Amino acid sequence: MPHRKEKTIAVVASSPGAPEDVADEIAGLVRQLLDAKKVEDPNQIAFLFPSLKSPHVDRMRDALAKVKLEVYAPRAGQFLDVPESQAVFGLLFQTLGSFSHVHSGFQNWLTTVEAQGAALMSDDAFLRGFIKHKQKEAHQVSADYAALAKVLETEGWSPKDAYNPDTMPAALAAAPSLSGRAKRTITSQLFARFARERNTNLHSIS
Repeated sequence: MPHRKEKTIAVVASSPGAPEDVADEIAGLVRQLLDAKKVEDPNQIAFLFPSLKSPHVDRMRDALAKVKLEVYAPRAGQFLDVPESQAVFGLLFQTLGSFSHVHSGFQNWLTTVEAQGAALMSDDAFLRGFIKHKQKEAHQVSADYAALAKVLETEGWSPKDAYNPDTMPAALAAAPSLSGRAKRTITSQLFARFARERNTNLHSIS
């Protein structure tokens, strides 16, 4: 937590000067606060600007870099170009597969993040095993969905119909190739209770 404990507002005014000099002065103050342990973590310090397109943003970033402080600005630039975003999406695409027939610019981004996801998996055996497991889960969920969709078609049910936990579970659970996990969920009392509560809530709203 910040070092200062008084309840009154604290204000520090920078010295008049050129924008670059003011930025350096503020960066120096931040460095002093951290070195003196008056602020425990750099993440507790935030800079607010009228717009991220302001030239002061780059000035402040450069000034902080001079005192060995990195800036994390998730709203600056394109969110999809942030390394953390690329890592997450790269692993998601490794798990679920990527898109096809997309705009060339987006395809370039997809190629980049998929390669990053593959690199992360290559460097981490535990992560690689986790993603492989999730790939199998995603494939099984997709197969279960297709099996249940065939039951709806055979029974003449619409996906928009209200789920009836008294009459529908037996037919759905008997779907060919349905996974054991899906069968247990469909026939469980917990799922039936949830369905009844949901139907009651929907009726009360309407």
